[in-house]
Amino acid sequence: MEEYAAKKLMKMPTQIIKIEEPEKDPKAGAKVKPYDLTELNILQYAYKYFNIFKGLVVDLIFTFQQRAESKRFFSELKPDEALRILEVELNFIYEALYTKAEILHNWIGVIFRFIALGCLIAALRIFQYKDKKDYGRFDVGLTYALLIGGIALDCISLIMFCLSDWTFVRLRKMKDEVDDPDTKLDNFLNWILGARGLKTEKYKCFKPSKDEDNKVNWFDKDEDVEKDRTDKTCHEVLDTFFMVRRWSEYVHAHNLLEYCRSITPKRIHHTKGFIHMSFDWFIKVFRIGVVFEAIGKAIAFCFHSIKQAGHNVYKWFDNKISVLCKNRKWLKEDYIRSWIYWTFVIFHLLGYLTRKFMDFFGIQAQFEEIIYTSSDRVTLDLWEHIFGEVLKKSRFADDSESAMRVSSARGDWSLRDIQGEDRETEKKRERLLRYVMEMDYDQSLLVWHIATELLYQSEPATEESHSDREFSKILSDYMMYLMMMQPTLMSAVVGIGKIRFRDTCEEAKRFFKRRHIESRDIKKASEAILSVTAPAKAEPIDVKGDRSKSVLFDGSMLAKELKGLKELQELKDGLKEVKGEAYMWEVVNKVWAELLCYAATKCGAIEHAAQLSKGGELISFVWLLMAHFGLGDQFQINQGDARAKLVIGK
Repeated sequence: MEEYAAKKLMKMPTQIIKIEEPEKDPKAGAKVKPYDLTELNILQYAYKYFNIFKGLVVDLIFTFQQRAESKRFFSELKPDEALRILEVELNFIYEALYTKAEILHNWIGVIFRFIALGCLIAALRIFQYKDKKDYGRFDVGLTYALLIGGIALDCISLIMFCLSDWTFVRLRKMKDEVDDPDTKLDNFLNWILGARGLKTEKYKCFKPSKDEDNKVNWFDKDEDVEKDRTDKTCHEVLDTFFMVRRWSEYVHAHNLLEYCRSITPKRIHHTKGFIHMSFDWFIKVFRIGVVFEAIGKAIAFCFHSIKQAGHNVYKWFDNKISVLCKNRKWLKEDYIRSWIYWTFVIFHLLGYLTRKFMDFFGIQAQFEEIIYTSSDRVTLDLWEHIFGEVLKKSRFADDSESAMRVSSARGDWSLRDIQGEDRETEKKRERLLRYVMEMDYDQSLLVWHIATELLYQSEPATEESHSDREFSKILSDYMMYLMMMQPTLMSAVVGIGKIRFRDTCEEAKRFFKRRHIESRDIKKASEAILSVTAPAKAEPIDVKGDRSKSVLFDGSMLAKELKGLKELQELKDGLKEVKGEAYMWEVVNKVWAELLCYAATKCGAIEHAAQLSKGGELISFVWLLMAHFGLGDQFQINQGDARAKLVIGK
């Protein structure tokens, strides 16, 4: 610019010409991946994108070229291929942050690894031939144990080093062309890596009732129909052997209504592995402590009530024991009184010790997390649904502004996509949008969670709706688990979510007590909540005020609105009841996918990285997947470096 100003002062014909940016995606249309990805291909592509996207952890901003290349590549992937790449990529991030992988997987690291092992072996040999008569037998044995143990640990580390993902990507560089044939080394590496590959198992999670089964025309039950029904009622559950697994493969669940009724959430896809059985046994042991405490409190309350009631009640109670023993000669009054006394003492003591133990170590919150949280296996079908929703969103993200707008959707995109342009549908759409657009995120999360649970308990499963119904339940309970049990991860979006949860629980308990619902039947409790009729044009906040942040009956109103959506679609399109229910669950499922995607992009990258050391979370996969599709605020560069040419005329 100084030169331009100087030439202008000299009255020389000078101009600045802007050179147009080259095409943003010059490789568009070119083949970017093999038709079928081998295990070695998975590792190589994961390592390639790890080197680019590891900057997410420190909030780097990426260029549009990186965004375009990543988006093009992941758009061509199958859902299971994307999952395999993401799990390896997150594993690379974990090893870079929490292990010495970056140091060990180079020539200097390899040399020092063998030097360390050689020093231990040399020390063992030297000590073996050393005269040990001046040392005690215990000291000699301890020294041998330490040296042999050190060598064993180093050998195990060496085996893990050799089988590490880093070793394989260093042994074989990525092919120059995607169609280049595999070499013998490639085939050998793929054979070894096959042991760590993603494994799935078929799980039949829907069993139709007799009425549902009788509706099927028996003359149509040929092999194709039976296969189609089996595909609809079975899900593929991730089932990689835990010793070679790259992440936990679990999605956790926490349910508000079940927590209020002191019910442990049940797994939908139950696997009878040793770890699951051990974990269930551990929960039962802790629950016994809670039962003892409850029984002790109940007995103490009874004795206290008798004492408060006066001497007459105690005398009446003692008289009943005497009458009982008088009619039955084989009963002894002293034994009965001693048995009652020691029952009270034992239960009260066990409950007291359990409570003191938790208070002393400050593990009340961890205890509740163990009791009221379940771990379910992630299904490949659920991942395909999430992948499809993110892929659909990415098609509307052409630049950084649209990408930020799309990734900020909290369910409104799915609700605005409800079919129909008539007035009734428009009103229904607007009423549903209130529950995402006019509420804070944590409030919206709780309202949709309650509505989903009420619908799940009141609407029976059908063959057409069971997948969307099941995915909605899993995502609903998972988001509640993240909000309540992972507050650090969700701190950017939950706000006063814990206060809302607590107030909603208290209102639910008061409601159940008022309705005399003492059983642990969650279905009966859900029907009772749905039976409450709200006055016309009256909101729960108008009735009870805003001091309590409970959203129990907001969720009930939303559930009724969603049922109305089902009935509206049945009347408008002439759908059967089963089809209308399937459409309702499809809408709910899409809303939950958007709520999950919103939380994934808004949570901090540091919190996502911290979860990797705890086994990994599904939300971290969604976060990285959205980054690969160019969704989020990491891509704020729409143009490259400015290119200008100074032209001076004669």
